[in-house]
Amino acid sequence: MALVTLMLRTHDSTTSPYAISGLLACFALPLVLTMGLVGSVADRADSRTVLLVGSLVQAAAAAALAFTHDYATTLALVALLQTAFAFTTPVWASLLPLVAGTAHTGALVSLRQGLRTAADPVGAALGGVLVQHHGADQALLADAASFLALTLAALTVRVRRRRAAEPTPLSLSPGPAVAILRRHATVGVLLAAVLPFILAIEAVNAVEVYVLRDVLHASPADYGWAEAAAGASATLGVLLAGVVRSTDRRAQVMLTSLLGVLNALLFAILLTEIPGEQQGRVLAAVEGAARSCTLVALTLGGTLNLVFGPQGSYLVIGAVGLTIGTLGTLGYRRVRTRAA
Repeated sequence: MALVTLMLRTHDSTTSPYAISGLLACFALPLVLTMGLVGSVADRADSRTVLLVGSLVQAAAAAALAFTHDYATTLALVALLQTAFAFTTPVWASLLPLVAGTAHTGALVSLRQGLRTAADPVGAALGGVLVQHHGADQALLADAASFLALTLAALTVRVRRRRAAEPTPLSLSPGPAVAILRRHATVGVLLAAVLPFILAIEAVNAVEVYVLRDVLHASPADYGWAEAAAGASATLGVLLAGVVRSTDRRAQVMLTSLLGVLNALLFAILLTEIPGEQQGRVLAAVEGAARSCTLVALTLGGTLNLVFGPQGSYLVIGAVGLTIGTLGTLGYRRVRTRAA
């Protein structure tokens, strides 16, 4: 909800073609800059403490956004919001195998990702409607209330993750996670194929608001409903991903699927292949790497919008995304053939 609300507010209050890209960059940058520290904290600290503090900070930042319209202050508060999100995300994900057991991890990951994906279009639609009828401030206050609901959920957490007998020191670098991934060749190959794909697809985010608002002349509510439609289709794919059980099948489907399915299957593979006491560092590093691609994509999307316009940008990005997906699939098959 916050993303759609702030994109609409930024679009209506600024004229720079890079204003939306700057906003989206602040949504992504904290997850990149903190991925080393976040992973270390996730593998060392008490899970419930991290979740409680993180959700309360998110609620406070969302509420503060409702009371400021200054662009620079908005960016700072978004950065705070996303920093708290960065600390809580790997903790929530790493608790799943403890709740469901390894045999059911894939199904539970798909269910979690499905609910998360379903929440995105609902939040987008609700954000658009609230902005149109009640203004951006009320939409942001509603978003703050949703983070307080996460605080209540964190209070119910009873399971605890197993910590390493000799935990590694706190580190700002993702180096420990990279070392772990090097010992898991299959995961490394998949990430090498997936990250460029994310780079191409995420470039759309910096362009779509211009297609809908300036080319199609959509209202704020229409923009929210368009986001809802895209999210609903991704939700269906994520839920269907739960029936894919083995790592090899997950990899094959992931490299030929939509982005929503890709996320669910990738996290299922990580939680299955990576030992529990190392999952926090790996999940944080993967999330950070994906957000790094997002940052590059935002600049790319803004530049393409200036050069080709909104419609031309969609054609270019779509063609590049299809090419990367095809090459990634061929590369994975080659590696599997050599391993056999």
